[in-house]
Amino acid sequence: MTQSNLSKYSKLKNDTNYSYLRWLMLIAAGAFSLTAGVAFGKPFSGCQLLALKAALSMNVIGILCGAIAVHGESNLAQGALRLVCDKEKYTLLGNREAAANVPDAYALPWLYKISEWAFYLSLSASLLLWVVFIWLG
Repeated sequence: MTQSNLSKYSKLKNDTNYSYLRWLMLIAAGAFSLTAGVAFGKPFSGCQLLALKAALSMNVIGILCGAIAVHGESNLAQGALRLVCDKEKYTLLGNREAAANVPDAYALPWLYKISEWAFYLSLSASLLLWVVFIWLG
């Protein structure tokens, strides 16, 4: 596989992942606002109220973790652009050794990778808690 094909498929994967994260974030935020608005002020039993609060809390944690993950995805493009600029700058200055030491690919910091997994995990936990809430009702 050539370098241009590799970069093309890598860009496609990153664009798809970024779009997927954004849509999940929108769905989670919409579900939170809808359920918080509908459930506000209604009487629930102790266990059902606890399940509702836990489900809403996990949804909010998922939204926050998703926002961090989406921010990381936008930083991915900026980091890759910065590497290309650094490589070109060193090449133009004639410092081939420094240009050779610039990495070819930008890797996201660990915080963004962990927040993406926390996003998926907390949304999954929220869905399970919604099932518990419904069963208790």
